[in-house]
Amino acid sequence: MKKVTLCLFAVFLTAMGPRRPILPDGGDDEVMSLYSDFKVLANDFGTTLQKESITFSFTEFFWGSSTVGLCRFYSRGPNQIELSRSNWNRGTETFKEMLLFHELGHCALGRGHFNATHSGGRPESLMNSWLFSQNFYRQHRDEYLKELFTSLSGAQRLSFGRERNYDGCTFGEDHSH
Repeated sequence: MKKVTLCLFAVFLTAMGPRRPILPDGGDDEVMSLYSDFKVLANDFGTTLQKESITFSFTEFFWGSSTVGLCRFYSRGPNQIELSRSNWNRGTETFKEMLLFHELGHCALGRGHFNATHSGGRPESLMNSWLFSQNFYRQHRDEYLKELFTSLSGAQRLSFGRERNYDGCTFGEDHSH
């Protein structure tokens, strides 16, 4: 019985298959284009990336999970960003930029979540850990980008010295226009 259970478990893991890496071997043009835009913006703002070696993959998170992206830190080798394939496919251009720039904020800039809001309730940062309106982002994009690349206080900076996951991000699920 033990051998049957182990065999079934092995078949299950094999059937799940590996996550499909999309960087650096070509892959998804939208992700690569946005990653390139992110690096140009970082340079424009005079920001040094904490880690440039990043890989990307699409996955599906556990059923019922509201996670749309996850950054995995590695002390050796590249950090990894995992994106929900179904959310990516349904997402608007704005959603995709918000999601990828948020995860790159973790993996490339070493930023943690920053959940402060303006007096009217609008989030102050793209590094917010919860959903916020794409309309807010579009209307205040320059402000959000400036904050992303220039507000790197010690409290918001993460340590890359140990291997770990950064909590899955649930922000950006709103696909409204």
